[in-house]
Amino acid sequence: MKIFVSYNHKDQRIALKISDKLAEEGFEVIIDADDMKTGQDIEQFILQSIRESNATISLISTNSLMSAWVTLETILSILM
Repeated sequence: MKIFVSYNHKDQRIALKISDKLAEEGFEVIIDADDMKTGQDIEQFILQSIRESNATISLISTNSLMSAWVTLETILSILM
C-alpha cells in the first residue's frame, strides 16, 4: 500500500517520524521531503502523489489548519 503524507512544513519533524514508522511497517510512503524534486511544480507533485497513493494521511495541527496547501491536499484526496 502506498501512502501520501500531507503536512505543514512547520510540522516536518513529526511528519518524518510518521513517514519513517510507516516505512518500517512495510508501507510505501510519498512525502515531499523525500520525493519532491528541486524545481518540481508543487501542484503537479500533489496531484501525482494523490493519484499514485492508496491513502492520504493529513497531519492536522494548528500549523496545518492555517495552510492552504494541506487543505487543498486533503480535499483533493477525498475527491479523487
